[in-house]
Amino acid sequence: KQPPHECIVAFDNRHFVWNGPSKSGGDVLEFLHETTGWPRSLLEIQHENERFISVRSKSRILGGKGGFGANLKSQSRQAGARSTTTFGACRDLQGRRLRHVNDAVTAARVKEWKDKIAAGEATEIDQAKSLFMDTESGVPGWYLQLPSWSDVSKKEHRRWKRQFQVWKRDQDMERQWKEQEKQRKEARINHYVNKATQASDEARSSVQNALAEGLQKKKQELENPVDTDTSRSKRPKQHPDPPISLLTLSGDVVLAYENDYWQVQSQSNFCTFGVVLQPELIQQRMLNHTKVGLYWEVELITGGISQIGWGEPDSRRFKPNSETGDGVGDDSASYAYDGSRGITLHKSESEGYDNGSKNKRWKAGDIVGCMYDMTTGAISFSLNGTSLGTAYKLETHSGQNQDSSKGEASLASKVLFPAASCN
Repeated sequence: KQPPHECIVAFDNRHFVWNGPSKSGGDVLEFLHETTGWPRSLLEIQHENERFISVRSKSRILGGKGGFGANLKSQSRQAGARSTTTFGACRDLQGRRLRHVNDAVTAARVKEWKDKIAAGEATEIDQAKSLFMDTESGVPGWYLQLPSWSDVSKKEHRRWKRQFQVWKRDQDMERQWKEQEKQRKEARINHYVNKATQASDEARSSVQNALAEGLQKKKQELENPVDTDTSRSKRPKQHPDPPISLLTLSGDVVLAYENDYWQVQSQSNFCTFGVVLQPELIQQRMLNHTKVGLYWEVELITGGISQIGWGEPDSRRFKPNSETGDGVGDDSASYAYDGSRGITLHKSESEGYDNGSKNKRWKAGDIVGCMYDMTTGAISFSLNGTSLGTAYKLETHSGQNQDSSKGEASLASKVLFPAASCN
């Protein structure tokens, strides 16, 4: 009896061990038919030697290379099919996603355009047109080469162009609206500036006219003297020296003597001046009298904005500033009345002082009086001799009267001095 033949049989990516009485091809194929179920007629021996046999199938699969791709391409050209313009999921030869490579290129180009815009060499419209429309691929935002199988139609190009035109129109409308809003704002500012300039010019013109009339009147008096004393008539009238008690606190002030009065004209934004008092004399009168008060008055040449009243002789608290427009009544150490607006001011806080009647607003030629009753601590103002009532009530020497009408904290008893601010 002959020993069995043993060898390795390879088929369908698998390996089998064959032990048979002979190594004939028919026995091996029959063995694979029984083991794998493949029909024996479709099996054939491809290669064999003493220890190894390779078997393959003789069947054929219908179809061939290129058929499936051609089928997909033909379907993409059918009516109603949409062109593919997104290629970010594809990979290049280095294995990188194309969208990642395209994002890096986009970031570099955006930075370059921002530098141009900052340097004034381009606009945002130029940037959008370059990044959106002027691409090498023809696809908005895609700066790499298109795949060979892509098919971007002219219809897509027209759609992208319309989208860009709509965006550009919206940007132009927004920019035009901002420019118009800027012009309207500048027009409002110019309107207020012109109004303020006109008011200032009118005030300056009034003062100049008053001074010119005064000079003309003086000239006529000198040319036609009334006094029979020839020595006195030929001698020009002497003006008194400017009052040394008048002190400029902020801004520029010009003095002019007219009709036995000193006229004050502001040459700055909002000048402030005061009248220096002698506290020793006032304190002495307070000791010798039961009722003591201070009063001063001014005649208005023009009826513009002014803040007339009182200030405390404390430079650390009373700090008028012509540049910022702060004057009497704009801090805690001063009290003011503004008849053009019908208000009183203290600590920059204003309250109505005309009972809502515009008939009590001052005008050119009015006499404004300022009264400070040091006995009761009451501050009041008058217009053409008519009292407008108590505006503020300060603490007295006895410490009994508080500023209850204004809700103020108690103040140390001090001698106030006359002060006014005007433009």
